[in-house]
Amino acid sequence: MRLLDTETNNIVNSIGIYLTKDEAKQMLSFLQSLVDGTAGNHVHVNDDSYAHEITLAIYSNENLDQFDERSRKLISEDS
Repeated sequence: MRLLDTETNNIVNSIGIYLTKDEAKQMLSFLQSLVDGTAGNHVHVNDDSYAHEITLAIYSNENLDQFDERSRKLISEDS
């Protein structure tokens, strides 16, 4: 698991996520699509006003080249 604060570009070790029931259902559906391979390698979960966003991604050694340089660095260097 890797956590990145995309506004500050800093690695984060712990976060709290507070979701409405509808947001949780959307996240669950998007995660299932990622696991099934029907959503590519990432999805974006937004609130109703698009003011807040969570990006969820599935990574492996085989798909690292599909990520931008910042993401590849985070995945390979944070442990």
